[in-house]
Amino acid sequence: VSTQSTGDMDWYKTWNRGTYPLNYDLVSEGMYEHYTIGKRFSETLPHLFPQPYSPEVYHVQTTVKSRTVQSGLSFLYGVLNGTGPLGSGSTTRDALSLTGGYLPPALNMSQLENDRLLRFMDSCPKYKSYIKSQQWMGEARLFEKSQVVSNVVDTVSERIGMTLDMNSMKAVYYLCAYEMMSPSNANGSHFCDLFSDDDLSILDFMKDLEKYYKYSYPFETGFKMSCLLGDALASTMEDDGETSPVLKFAHEETLVPLLTLLQLYEDEAKLTHETANYQERLFMMSRVAPFAGNLALVRMRCEDGDIRVKVLVNERPILPPGCDPNGCTPSDLRTIVSLRSEGCDYASICSEGGMLDQVDGLRIALALLITLTLIQSTYIFFHCVKKCPGRIIKRDGEGYSLSGGEPLLDDD
Repeated sequence: VSTQSTGDMDWYKTWNRGTYPLNYDLVSEGMYEHYTIGKRFSETLPHLFPQPYSPEVYHVQTTVKSRTVQSGLSFLYGVLNGTGPLGSGSTTRDALSLTGGYLPPALNMSQLENDRLLRFMDSCPKYKSYIKSQQWMGEARLFEKSQVVSNVVDTVSERIGMTLDMNSMKAVYYLCAYEMMSPSNANGSHFCDLFSDDDLSILDFMKDLEKYYKYSYPFETGFKMSCLLGDALASTMEDDGETSPVLKFAHEETLVPLLTLLQLYEDEAKLTHETANYQERLFMMSRVAPFAGNLALVRMRCEDGDIRVKVLVNERPILPPGCDPNGCTPSDLRTIVSLRSEGCDYASICSEGGMLDQVDGLRIALALLITLTLIQSTYIFFHCVKKCPGRIIKRDGEGYSLSGGEPLLDDD
């Protein structure tokens, strides 16, 4: 990161606003990232993605949002490319018997207002009222008023050659974020050069405080409302059926509550605007839920017959609290979900005083018990039989670290 002076802003004189897709679109970099994630998973764990493809074997679900549908299709292109007829070069009737091209998969989705599995936030009145009240913005706003943030505004103003207020500085920060996310659409901007690494670390923490209080540890409803999904996860890992990939594509608002429900990335002390060592925090959104963030669970049978579940977040193995070093058992996951959600009474969790539709909630819970559940915000839940893992990521006083330097996604 280079320090800028007014003279270094010459690029801005001829810069035209980038072509920014609408918020329901997936940018090309996102499509490619999901494609490469799917390719890595299928190449590393090929027995989990059997060929030929069949919708009876591949259980794929997305939300109704177009960007999650695009995420799912991009991921599955990485898995299924080269196994189907499309793009194979033939236009004859025997095209369906050909391979070498793309094979389009079947996707399942629920109506927006009824999707308590992947878009549980939309059906939770208590959560919606909390968001509307903007209480979750409190700590971020207090940090925004701190001297450390004011110093960032001053230094960026000096580098850009004009006096910025807080909102203008935030706009430059968001332009930097988009510049990093999609260089192809940023049209040659250099907004990130206006920030030092320390500046970005400060502004990232300010944004993380919003997400932390929005749907993580401080607000219990924010993560408890993911319990139906957590229950489905546990049921999948308990199922002793055939090997089958279960793929679910949702949102950051789905993934972060679920990871919180599993008690991952929890700091010893609650994060506030006064947190001094914020750069060492566990709850860091760039680590917890980056673009194409994902959770994968692999069910494995050990040589002694025991079933273990290997948990990976963003393709890195991690050990939830309450599990022994050899990995979680399905009952460990069930216990974590049940205790953290206090029995997963969704109606009670989301009620503002009145009663939600108890019968509808019961039907949904029962339906989940017979459904195999990978989560990709993507999510991924794998159900398979393979040998037990060796070393798994450990949680210690310094955060989460790999034990023994194992690969990010290995076949052990």
